[in-house]
Amino acid sequence: MTTGFLYDPRFMRHDPGPGHPESPRRLSAVMDYLREKPWFASLEQLSAEAAPEEWIRRIHSRDYLTRAREACAWGAPHLDTQDVGISPESYETACLAAGGTLALGDALMR
Repeated sequence: MTTGFLYDPRFMRHDPGPGHPESPRRLSAVMDYLREKPWFASLEQLSAEAAPEEWIRRIHSRDYLTRAREACAWGAPHLDTQDVGISPESYETACLAAGGTLALGDALMR
């Protein structure tokens, strides 16, 4: 039995700005901590690809995805409310994270 681990440096592209808890600095600190653990090298490193929109639409509506994609492209600081901070790269990063979740599920089933 192995433990799968998924990380992609492209996750760092989601930067909703100063003061938001979902910051690249936070992810970097978590990764630094994990890499120092003696068992980290034994994890099965998995990679992510962006989830196809058809899969994401099983959870989110087409309108929501369009709104998110456009808000990121326009450089809006938030999506719908101030607690949903975004950056120009957030949409692509979210699709990559969703694809990572699918990759983890596939690895688990294998």
